[in-house]
Amino acid sequence: MNLYSPDDRSDLTAADRAVLADLARVLDAVEPLPEHMVDIAKAALAWRTIDAELARLVHDSAVDEPELLVRGDSERVLSFATGDVRIDVEYTGGQLVGQVSPAGKIVVELARDEGGPFVSTTTDEFGAFIIDDVAPGPLTIMCRDCGGAWRVRTQWTAL
Repeated sequence: MNLYSPDDRSDLTAADRAVLADLARVLDAVEPLPEHMVDIAKAALAWRTIDAELARLVHDSAVDEPELLVRGDSERVLSFATGDVRIDVEYTGGQLVGQVSPAGKIVVELARDEGGPFVSTTTDEFGAFIIDDVAPGPLTIMCRDCGGAWRVRTQWTAL
């Protein structure tokens, strides 16, 4: 059983495809690939898209606008994005105010480093949420729509 088909590559010429197909036939005849190895290889390839669910930091006011920071309970604005999902949060004085797009009823979970406090809330119909008593330190936010169609986790970020 071939794990790789030369027909899956658009950058190959017809001659390249013919050579690869001949090579695959010879290798399968001489030493066929064990079925469990095919399953392992397919499972490993599935991890190529695991970061599609990771919302990366696309804006941090502490980096992009450091002149706006003030002493004391300074405001910090963070934006994360992946695919069609965007998570915007504002951190001020221990409160995390956020907006998830696309809007709708979305479960928002905040996890802290080292198994610290775990908080869960649900957004309003506009995708807005508020989490109180958020101490500075590393955190990640996980969001999922209530229908279970998508699930996104932000990269770990220190407040």
